[in-house]
Amino acid sequence: MSGWERWSTKTEGSSAVFTRLKELYVKNCPQLIHVSLQALPSLKVLEIERCGDGVLRSLVQVASSVTKLTISCVTGLTYEVWRGVMRYLKEVEELSIEVCNEIKYLWESETEASKLLERLEEKEEDDNFG
Repeated sequence: MSGWERWSTKTEGSSAVFTRLKELYVKNCPQLIHVSLQALPSLKVLEIERCGDGVLRSLVQVASSVTKLTISCVTGLTYEVWRGVMRYLKEVEELSIEVCNEIKYLWESETEASKLLERLEEKEEDDNFG
């Protein structure tokens, strides 16, 4: 999959819906810029590693039930992208962001954080915000 630019399940006007998929790991897909999945209503764990921000943006739009989000080495992850991502993920309880050097901060204020991540219980923060 490392050479893929698009991942789509669409066939002749319809998309596959993975109603029982609980965990999804997308790793080592630096060329992948868009994922076309219709819905992931049961997805709880989402891990994205060594991919571009387009993968993250595409997946969160169809996976609002994610409770554990792990992001590592995601290129193009700026605050603006992050803010758009968090609008979809209201159920996140556990968050890990590693080696995403383009993002300088996760939110502008504590008030904003409490609105975006209402259920966050644990946040791991390495020295990624240089």
